[in-house]
Amino acid sequence: MYLKNSGWVADINNDRTINQTRRQNMLSLNQYMATVALQDEVVQPSYSAWHTYWYWGDDSRSKIMPLYETEGYKSDALGLRSLAERGALILNSFDGRHLGYTMDWWNENVLPMFDNRLSEMPA
Repeated sequence: MYLKNSGWVADINNDRTINQTRRQNMLSLNQYMATVALQDEVVQPSYSAWHTYWYWGDDSRSKIMPLYETEGYKSDALGLRSLAERGALILNSFDGRHLGYTMDWWNENVLPMFDNRLSEMPA
């Protein structure tokens, strides 16, 4: 049902067909951070920021499928499982609305990512 009804998310997540270039680009990252705004009213469910969603058939939309249970994670279609296995997948959250993080939260959680360099630069 997800694949049938997804306009573009299934393609971006490599759930419809695996785009090897997209997958390799993800795997080439030193780290990948996905952030959930716990009071998000734009992204539904808010936890889809972590590449997950409601269980199909849950009409009450009360149960979120854990990332490790999704087919995309199991098949490593986007490289998320590989990133997690090497400790490079960061799933975090803040208590706020869509893009409503504070600068203190940003400085503590996101800004350090910009000092993420390889130990030696290639010649």
